[in-house]
Formats: sequence, C-alpha cells, structure tokens
Amino acid sequence: MIAPLIPYGIRGAIWYQGETNGLTPESAALYETQLPLMVNDWRKRWGQGDFPMAWMQLPTVSAKQVAWAPVREAMRRAQAELKHTGMAITMDLGEERLLHPLNKQAFAHRLALWARSTVYGEKDLVSSGPVPVSHRFGKSRVAVTFDHAYGGLQFDGDSVEGFEMRDDKGEWHVASATIRGADTVVIHSEEAGSPLAVRYAWGNNPPGNLQNEGGLPGSPFLLESKTGKPSTGANAAAPAKRKSNTPPPTKPPLDPVEIGKLPDGMERLDLYLLMGQSNMKGRGVMPDEPLRDPQIVMMHKKTDEWFLARHPLHLVGDPETFEGHDNAGVGPGLAFGEAMAAKDPDTRIGLIPCAVGGTRIALWQPGARLYEDAVRRARLAVSKGPEGKTRVAGAIWLQGEADAKEDRIGAYTNSLHTMITGLRKDLDEPELPFVVTTILELRDDLGLRRAINEKLLALPEELPHTAGVDGRDLSGHIGDKVHIDTPSQNEIGRRFAEKMIQLQAASLRGE
Repeated sequence: MIAPLIPYGIRGAIWYQGETNGLTPESAALYETQLPLMVNDWRKRWGQGDFPMAWMQLPTVSAKQVAWAPVREAMRRAQAELKHTGMAITMDLGEERLLHPLNKQAFAHRLALWARSTVYGEKDLVSSGPVPVSHRFGKSRVAVTFDHAYGGLQFDGDSVEGFEMRDDKGEWHVASATIRGADTVVIHSEEAGSPLAVRYAWGNNPPGNLQNEGGLPGSPFLLESKTGKPSTGANAAAPAKRKSNTPPPTKPPLDPVEIGKLPDGMERLDLYLLMGQSNMKGRGVMPDEPLRDPQIVMMHKKTDEWFLARHPLHLVGDPETFEGHDNAGVGPGLAFGEAMAAKDPDTRIGLIPCAVGGTRIALWQPGARLYEDAVRRARLAVSKGPEGKTRVAGAIWLQGEADAKEDRIGAYTNSLHTMITGLRKDLDEPELPFVVTTILELRDDLGLRRAINEKLLALPEELPHTAGVDGRDLSGHIGDKVHIDTPSQNEIGRRFAEKMIQLQAASLRGE
C-alpha cells in the first residue's frame, strides 16, 4: 500500500496503529523494534531525508486479554530515539468499552498540535503532554524529569494516581509521588524498598492523573535502574498491589433519555453548565436510591450521552456497569437542578457536568482544554435538543482552592472575567447568567482562601448578569476540611438555584 506512493513528494506522515500488535505480551514486545524499523525504512525508500512522522499512542481500553501497555511504551521510546518524530498522548481520550473511539476529532487535534508546533514552528503552543526525558534512581526514591511540562507539572485531582515501583523480588507496589520544581516528579514506596524499576499509567485501562498546565496528560512509561532486569514482558504486565477505589454508584444502571424529544407538557430544554474542581464534581456520600425525574436529565461526562439525572453527576464510568468509576460523589448540581425544575414545571432541566478535580482557573480560559470541552459539550447539547426550544440557560461555578496560592491569586479576578466573557461569546449568549459560590475556609493558614472568596463575592459588582452565593456558614465536610459533605452540597445547590432564578428574572425585565 505504501510502495506506489514512494515516488511522490512527501511532507510528513501520521500513524495510528498498534492494537493488533498488542494482542499478546509476546507480540507487544516486538513493537519496540518494529516501529523504528518502519520509520527508518520509509525514510530510506523515499530518499527525501528524515521527514516528520508522528503516531497516536494507544488510548485506554477495558479489555483484559490484550497487552497495550508495552505498545505504548515502545511508541514512547521510539519517539525519544528517532529524530523529527512525535507522539500524541491520548490516555484521557479512550472509551473503555470501544476499540474504536468515537471522538476522533480530539485525537486528530493532538496530532495537529504536534504538526503546528514542530513542523510549522508555531510558538507558545502546548503541543504535548509531559514525557520523561531523564531519571535518577536513589536508595529509596526515583526522580523523573519531564519535557513538555509547560507551566509546571500538576496532578489532575486531589490525589496521586498511577505510579508504581518494583522491588528486588519483581513485585510491583503502588507508589506515592510529589512534584519538585516545574518539571520533576519524585516517586517513593515504602513497600518497594530500594526500587529497581518505576512505571506510570501501566495497563490497558490504568489510573493516572499527571498533566501539564495546559491540561494535556502525561505519557505512560517504564524506567529501570541499571541493575534492574528487563521487564517489558510478562513481569511488566503483572498488576501492582492496589488500594481499593471509591465504591461505585448506586445501581441499577443509568436510565437513557431521548434528548431530542420533550416529555408531554414541557415546552423547552434549559441547559446548565456545572463548572469547577472537586467540590463541584462532588465527594459527598450518595443516597441509597437514585433520582428518576424525567424533568431533570444529565449529559454523561465521558460519552456525551443523555440519562435521567442522578448522583454522581460527574460519572465517568460505564453507564450500565459503572466500570471505570472514580471518586465522584454528591455535588451541588442535582439539588440545583431539582430547585430549577420546581420553579418551572414546563421546562426540562439539562445538566452538563464539566468539573475536574484539582484544576486551576488557568485551565478554564478560552483555548484551554477544560474551557473548550465545556463549550463543545454545550454546543453539542443545543444541536441535539429540540430545535428552537433548547438554550444554554446558565452556568454555575465552584472553584478556587487550586488558586489559593500566593503566586496565583493576583490573576484570579481577571481570569474569572475572561472565562465568563469568553463563554458568553462562544455560546452566543451575551447575557448568560453565571453564578459562583464561596469555598471552605477551614484550612486557610495565610488567608488566601478568604481572599479568593472576597474576589468571588465581588463578581456581581464587576460583571453584569452574575451573582455570588455566600456559603461560608456551611462548614460541613467529609473529614478533610476541603470537600463539602452531602447536606452542605445540597444547600449550596439550592442557593445556586435561588440566585440563578433571580438573574433570569432580572434579564426578562431588561435589567
């Protein structure tokens, strides 16, 4: 298939393959030789120098009978060794139960970032997620330094996920990790002793939440000390001893909804964006029985499908089996939806969960990943809803903990204004109601959280069609003084709705 093209001029090539090579650990181990062999062969036969080539690193998949991790590692090593090559990291884009992910636009965008930056020289572009470039094994720790840190490494969430260390007996152990400086992660495990190898996001559908400030995920990797034995085969595939995950949501499975049709008696579909970090995502204890109100529906966080709304709104697991569920629990979104539905029985309420734990407001700026995904999902929801009867009716915001830092707080107000103004423009809703709420101040040593709250509550005086919920009297948390408990989350949701209703009424009056 390639030979007939060789006489023609070529600018570059992109490659998306490897699933079949990962059918067994034995075939996967060969990929580290096969991929560079192909790249060098193509370049030699074309005779036009080392033209650019990049490939799509395999995403996540729930299948247990395949060995995709060694293929991903082979892709990473080939990219590090071959000149003028690139790799799109897609660990956050896979669809667990689909061999062929549906959202190819997002995959294409990752390779386009590489081409724009590397081939066409576009500057100031976050073109890749973090990739390890050097490492150093100590007596009990491993320091790994990354390229493409772009503004600093960070963990997407409130905990570290995906790091493991191998001891001298060949067993893998879950490891802790801390970020040092802007581009280095230090990994440690008491159980591993003096480690001989370290790996990250290893497996077909592994945990992992390392990213750069641009929101692009870190590449899986396997690194060994000089005294460690090679472990790209069966030993590398052995699972580490893991801690139990958060229990899955209450069963039965989610109830699917035809979003293009309104229930009898309802006249329109009002959509609301739920934005922010872990408290908007929710950590509260879930109820015994799920809500089944046809007036309130939710967009699935991972698949963009619609279901009857229930906790957790920010579910990323499979809608039927909940496989892949993370630690999302009760946030304020559902109580908000119930209050909005009670106010207007003729309107269906559509909730679009967008929050991601641990995220700075920088990731919610126009052009950044979380902002763009929120806009994409809102536009998609409008296009799928009843024609002429669907609108983005508002957005609620619960965030600020990640920006309660001395080096970040100064830019918070401007970033908040930029985000809201951008949303209104990109969604063609110039008066989009936007409601914010305060964060907990229970761990406020330097007054920084208090300062964030002052900025949030000052928003209505600075930007029209905005409102602020003062929840500082609600101090219930799940035991960590950070994450709001279920009763307080429900009250915050009702207060969100009260402010939203006031903004919408004022808009109707022309205020």
